[in-house]
Amino acid sequence: MRIQRDHRSPRLRGVRPLERADLANLQAKSATRRITRLRDSHHMIAYLIAGGYNLRQVAEMVGYSYSRVVTLSVDPSLVDLIAEEREKRHARLDPEVDLNFLTSSRIYRKSLRTIEDHFDSADEANELVPLPRALAVASDFADRIGIAKKSINMNVNVDFAAKLEAARRRSQRVLDAGAGVEG
Repeated sequence: MRIQRDHRSPRLRGVRPLERADLANLQAKSATRRITRLRDSHHMIAYLIAGGYNLRQVAEMVGYSYSRVVTLSVDPSLVDLIAEEREKRHARLDPEVDLNFLTSSRIYRKSLRTIEDHFDSADEANELVPLPRALAVASDFADRIGIAKKSINMNVNVDFAAKLEAARRRSQRVLDAGAGVEG
């Protein structure tokens, strides 16, 4: 059985000399979030790692930070997925798939750079990008960087008079019960 440290809530419990038993705690892995549901992005990461790309290249291609890709790459679910992808690759080596992905990635990065250049040019010229256009771009990118639109509908029905009446009845029952007890 492995001991896991909780990385979210470290507590200083005092200062004392280190003992041999403390070494086990220092070597214990931190509890980290695990992948609960494999998404398309996880499959793409596994595909790229299985294809021999290093983690920095993978991070650049999928748009995640390097540290996020490193964290994902050691998750047991993704390790299994990478192994599956390697088996698939050995079963059918298709250089066109890699070429198509790389071409698509380059085109995507160029289109992002073009959009960025457009906004930079507008800034330099002290012009405003029309609001509908800026909103469309922001909305389009939001879900790709983890800021998807969310709608949270919460219906709260607070009937103050009914709650007050219920509290009055409860307190009356307490008073009635207390009046029956003579001391």
